[in-house]
Amino acid sequence: MKTRKLLAIVLTLALTLVLAAACGGNDQPDTSSGGPAPTAPPASPEPPGPSSPGSTPSNVPPEPPPPEARLLDTIVHQIGSQPIAVLNPLTPGSNSAPHHWAFVMMFDRLVEVDHWNNTVSPALATGWDISDNFTKFTFDLRDDVVFHNGAKFTAQDVADTIRMAMRPLETQGPSGEIRPFGTLARELWSVVMEANVLGEYRIELLLAEPDTDFIMDLGHTAGSILNMAAIVENDQTGPMIGTGAYKVVGFESNNSVEFLRNDDYWGVAPLTERQIWRFTPEMPVRTVMMQNGESHFAQSLPVTDTEAIFEPDPAYGIMSNLLGGGFGIFFNLNDPITGDVNFRKAVAAAVDRAPIGMFVEGGGRWAILEETGTFWGMRTRFRNNDIPIIPRDLDTAKAYLAESSYNGETVSMAAATIHQVQMANILQEQLREIGITISIDQMEMLAMNDLMAYGNNAGQMAVMMGQMKATANSSKGSLYPEAGNNKVNYNNPEVTALFDRAVVSTDQAERERLFKEIQVLVAEDLPVVMLYYRDNPIVFVSGLGGVVPPYESDGWDLRNAYVVVD
Repeated sequence: MKTRKLLAIVLTLALTLVLAAACGGNDQPDTSSGGPAPTAPPASPEPPGPSSPGSTPSNVPPEPPPPEARLLDTIVHQIGSQPIAVLNPLTPGSNSAPHHWAFVMMFDRLVEVDHWNNTVSPALATGWDISDNFTKFTFDLRDDVVFHNGAKFTAQDVADTIRMAMRPLETQGPSGEIRPFGTLARELWSVVMEANVLGEYRIELLLAEPDTDFIMDLGHTAGSILNMAAIVENDQTGPMIGTGAYKVVGFESNNSVEFLRNDDYWGVAPLTERQIWRFTPEMPVRTVMMQNGESHFAQSLPVTDTEAIFEPDPAYGIMSNLLGGGFGIFFNLNDPITGDVNFRKAVAAAVDRAPIGMFVEGGGRWAILEETGTFWGMRTRFRNNDIPIIPRDLDTAKAYLAESSYNGETVSMAAATIHQVQMANILQEQLREIGITISIDQMEMLAMNDLMAYGNNAGQMAVMMGQMKATANSSKGSLYPEAGNNKVNYNNPEVTALFDRAVVSTDQAERERLFKEIQVLVAEDLPVVMLYYRDNPIVFVSGLGGVVPPYESDGWDLRNAYVVVD
């Protein structure tokens, strides 16, 4: 990937590393809580896991601004194609990348995770002890942390957060039935059988089963620690109260968020006093705002503008941002038509990925086409690249369709963002070539997530983005029965049994074998046809620095962003 400039990175925490438990294998993270801190990450760090294809963002040693530099007091950020609807990590509506970026600003977690270097470092927890069988995690906590409302952070807040995340959430289905609604926070904490407060600043978490990825998962924004008293006092603004580097001082749902520096922050003080994040649905308007100096950091600009306007201009820089989840066609396996594997194979054999990437991504430079038959994150560990893809062959597609239950019905395809709608339009034409009639149903992202929620039989097909993260265990959230990201009603008892073994194994070689076997079985069931992975270029003004680039699409860290004034 060509990059005009490299972003300077300011690491907010020293990485203090000592092995907490020896599990063997190159895939095991360093999960220490003590030892000397390195001064900078390697110039070209190897991402964790045996296979991490795709372009990688520039990762350079931390470079704070010169001491004499004058910095802007306020930075404006265009947050891209998806708005921020709610600022509560415990709700289903908060599972999109911009929500996670905001949660990094507002909240802290027990640990910080650097997936580029496969390391875990202290945050709210100063140290921890992990039992040999990965079922007991004991954390010592900081004693100098306060929430934005002035309340002191203690171990009870961790226990309260777990309890709140585990509250049953329900939603009404299309026929009036009540069904469970999963959240990422619920999935993260669901493995915790007991949360025992051992003291004001010490807590013990007992897991129902071994989980070697648990310490890494705690670094995700789903592990954000909240203040229950604030939520009880005001269930609208209370969930916005965290211990993070920035406070929320203004929020307009689906429009904008205003952050103010937390001057009582326990960690490294942010360099910028105020950050304003705006959602502008019209892509050309985002371009104009960057040109006029109305924003300093923008995502999801028109690719043609990125290449023609900003890339040649030294006043701007371009940074890679690979969306590791990838875009695909998600099928409702409970629907009589899309639940037929022959119908799904017909779709897979009719799809031509190249023109989709070429059109949607403005020439294809920013699209990495899927070349395997796996449904797995681009940077998720233990990705099985040996699974063959179903090649485009219209005769084969028609043969599969003839064996299916499809009889000329119009099949709905849901899409939310402008990119998804563009993909759906091309897929509509491609599937027409083999005799499948598609109607495109454009809707808000929240509505589409509900439409394709586990247990809902209303949807048929959807163009969506996969939600698998860096850890292998995160795949369970997309393929396990009733999991929050299971958007296809997938329920294969054989796969479920393999997950039950894989997520508790402490043998890395066995974990790799099991997760790759899972991918083989899922590929045979074909609940999702992956299309491509988007490298979503970021445009920023010259002089911006302090942004930690993501290993995952939801991993942007803007807490220490700054802009040097010329």
